[in-house]
Amino acid sequence: MPDTASLPLRNLGISAFAPDTMVETEEGPLPLEWVVPGHRILTRDNGMQEVYWTAATSLVELGEAGRPVQIPEGALAPGVPWEPVVVAPGHRILIRHPAVELYFGTREAFIEARDLLGLRGIGPAEHGPDFAYVHLALSQPAVIETAGLCGATLGVAGEQAPHPVLDAGEARLLRGTLDIPVAAGMRRIA
Repeated sequence: MPDTASLPLRNLGISAFAPDTMVETEEGPLPLEWVVPGHRILTRDNGMQEVYWTAATSLVELGEAGRPVQIPEGALAPGVPWEPVVVAPGHRILIRHPAVELYFGTREAFIEARDLLGLRGIGPAEHGPDFAYVHLALSQPAVIETAGLCGATLGVAGEQAPHPVLDAGEARLLRGTLDIPVAAGMRRIA
């Protein structure tokens, strides 16, 4: 198993979920905080993949810049997500929409949750003083689904999934052209 002791926790905010976020495993759906190294989780493109590393980061460690983002039910497309999902502001959400292909020449791209703030009820999440994000790393970066929403995981070296990532300016351009919700573009994988 790779040495993951040196993964920088502060940089893992890009792939950070709230506790109780459900993920599909070989054993069935589990809250992410129950997933441990050795579990296999379902990824969109590569089926079941082994989890090599998990961690938690207290919101106290991250400060206000780490305040969680809540994506309400149906905010990105009808039924996407099918229940509210809470992620870190830098968590990368995979979207598919004709405007993505038109402007950026690719069918899918990641957009950071912070760049969705204000869109269709997406906003800061309420949280308690003990709130901590859950992180996981697989052998390679992957896309996983939580409540119908596709998000990025990290690989053991800290690398991110190989999809384009829209910067803040590109995200504003995309949002400014949409009269319909940004489609999360995820087919059910479970």
